[in-house]
Amino acid sequence: MLVTTQSIGEDAVLQWALRFLETSGIHDPLRRDVAIALEVSRPGTLQLSYEAGIDAGLGHEELLVRAAAIYFLSSAVNVGDDLSDGDCTYFDEPRKTGPCVQAILRNLFTKLVLDAGVSPSGLSLAVGDLLAAIDAQRLELATSQWNADGYKRVAGGIGGRLFAAYFRVLWDGTPLAHRAPLVGDNIGRMLIVAEDVSSKDRRYTSLPPEDQRSVVAWAWTAVRRLRAERLRSIEFLLRPIEPVLRAACPTRGRRVGGPGAR
Repeated sequence: MLVTTQSIGEDAVLQWALRFLETSGIHDPLRRDVAIALEVSRPGTLQLSYEAGIDAGLGHEELLVRAAAIYFLSSAVNVGDDLSDGDCTYFDEPRKTGPCVQAILRNLFTKLVLDAGVSPSGLSLAVGDLLAAIDAQRLELATSQWNADGYKRVAGGIGGRLFAAYFRVLWDGTPLAHRAPLVGDNIGRMLIVAEDVSSKDRRYTSLPPEDQRSVVAWAWTAVRRLRAERLRSIEFLLRPIEPVLRAACPTRGRRVGGPGAR
């Protein structure tokens, strides 16, 4: 995750999540393993969730509960992704420990979502997005040769649909609830492209040059749509993203950043 600046909001969500873990009834060594997974996934959705919760008008305690729920879920997703990629090196026996930690994190997410009073319809829609994200991850693992269409399909799932789920949970029952799918989708796909460009991920670098340009243009479309939302949390998010995309496609970046961007 390219959002790396720690703030008061990020720390508040982190500390709330760790306190909740301490009182969850989970015992060591599993509790320590869960704490390790939470640490590995930092920074991630913490500050974004906090800022977006403020945008939606959530009260402080409800904001922390929902943001912590998303933190648990995003950490579970991170563990699953690392297990699939062979990157789960932070556990001594990842094949044994990883699935247990992932199950605990997903159940902590479910408990907090219920505690927060997220509506059944909101949760159902979020689960639908999560299923689409998992389907896209399986496609990613099966793909050996990438093109622009395949990249967008995968990124739209593991990025867009995943963040749509996060925002459905965060904004359920708020004035921004109807904007959650669009905002989440555009944030997710923009982040996937920016992170792949920044890290030189093979998924991006193996694309032919014209397909790379197509993918970056796709991400810039997401940037333009997000700017039109005029939310403080999105302005915070875009600061580290736009320079990465602009470096990958300077002409496109100047157009999107200029007077016609909105």
